[in-house]
Amino acid sequence: MARENQLEGGPASALEPLELVHHHPGRLRLRADALIGSGVGKTVADRVRMTLEGTPGVRHVRHSARTGSLLVEYDPGLADANALVLRIANAAGLGEPLSPREARKLRGSPARTAIDA
Repeated sequence: MARENQLEGGPASALEPLELVHHHPGRLRLRADALIGSGVGKTVADRVRMTLEGTPGVRHVRHSARTGSLLVEYDPGLADANALVLRIANAAGLGEPLSPREARKLRGSPARTAIDA
């Protein structure tokens, strides 16, 4: 319900965080449930693409609807990774980005999830 409200521009009880999966200078991989699927996920990804279009230093934005991830290739001399991540979160209507460690804490380990099932 919160995600539906968030996408329609209504109040959301808590914004889904954007997960920073991996970062090397020039390459960012981010993930969020809001990016999963060829319907809503594609719409959100297209909004991010449009936001980043024309941003100095951004070379390419690739979306995987299956995994809900975005790969952003950029020129580190022209674009700041932190600024890009914040622009992506804002364009997608997501909460502040989580580090890989913070995301694992929220998700839990796959082994623990399997044991608890």
